[in-house]
Amino acid sequence: MRFVLIFLLLTGCVGKGFNLNKEYIDQSTYWCIPQYYGEDKDTPKYCASGTYTNKHIPLAFKAKNDIYHVYTNNAKDGNFYIYAAKNNNEKVLVHRIDNWSDPHTNAVIHVLRTGIVHVHVASRGLLQNFQSGKILASKSPYELDFECIDGCGNSNFEAYPQVWDTSWGEHIGYTHYLIDSDIHDVRNMRTLWYRVNDMRIQLVEGGHYSVSYYEGGTLYLAYNQLVEGKPDNRINLYLIKTVDGINWTNKDNKPLNLPLLTHDTNALIYESEGYIYLKDITVNDGVKILFTESTDFDPTKGSRVVKEWNDGLNKSISETNHNYNAGAYVGGNILITQNGNKSWTGGDIVLYKNHIEIERDSSGNCNYVRKVIDSVNEAVVSCDNYHLNDSSSHYILTVD
Repeated sequence: MRFVLIFLLLTGCVGKGFNLNKEYIDQSTYWCIPQYYGEDKDTPKYCASGTYTNKHIPLAFKAKNDIYHVYTNNAKDGNFYIYAAKNNNEKVLVHRIDNWSDPHTNAVIHVLRTGIVHVHVASRGLLQNFQSGKILASKSPYELDFECIDGCGNSNFEAYPQVWDTSWGEHIGYTHYLIDSDIHDVRNMRTLWYRVNDMRIQLVEGGHYSVSYYEGGTLYLAYNQLVEGKPDNRINLYLIKTVDGINWTNKDNKPLNLPLLTHDTNALIYESEGYIYLKDITVNDGVKILFTESTDFDPTKGSRVVKEWNDGLNKSISETNHNYNAGAYVGGNILITQNGNKSWTGGDIVLYKNHIEIERDSSGNCNYVRKVIDSVNEAVVSCDNYHLNDSSSHYILTVD
């Protein structure tokens, strides 16, 4: 049985080591995508605790000094369990998917200004592989007493949900899978959409992955391009923004017509030489985008570097051993994971300030570090000792 750690990291204590105080919470998910590489075909494309994709936003949210977060567990009985939690002492089961293990169907959580807590369970796939999403809302402000408000008796197609409580209402960005019979037979095509007050608008034609951030009345969205709709062929970096949920502009405030073309030069901010794996976006002395640029999608080949785009400049931060190693902005700092065993995903937790490494925690194989929205110094991350002894405990950790 595999156990996973979930951390709450306070990174404000710059210059000090990680002083971790453990408090047991629960098991969580460990998952390997069944795509294998290497000479002996024994290295999965990615394999890690958590597998909480960076494109699900937010994974954790702070309101009234409480941290609301979501996590999953696929290690019980062949079924997939999704939990919502408040801090480290209250949790509820919000959804179960039978005979399922893929954590792409995990959830996001956020708290509206009214105090109502929303949980969005991600949709996944299409046709015979389809899993419907669900949206749950708390009956009481700041509580975990949920009822289903969408995807209950109907199908919800919102994959990779990104939810923000904006000045124009609840803004739900998502990926919608479409059938495109013109590309290498019938296949799933990922397209970017958003929904505001039941109005659905397509943002970009073709396939993409994205990350978003809402700050100061503006929603920023960065995305890459999936050439011919192929997830492994992800290139370039694009940036768009809106202040009203209707009109979108590029970084220079030039109006854009929706849906954008698959490769729209008006939104293009970086034409990459390699593959682009998005990690996070923030607004701190300008828009900053964290990503990995890689020479190969095969984890056993090539090289890869964690980079930051900031106002037209790309700064290399660190080499990393895996395309799917996580990265996140936490306050004015950057947290990444690196150096996992056997070229598998994750590794040490490394803290960078001004692009310089200042702290490193090597106590477990960690990945999917994610910031807590509306907190300046907290994050969640999943860890395990799978590569060491095939077992570990599950904790929330606080750094003094």
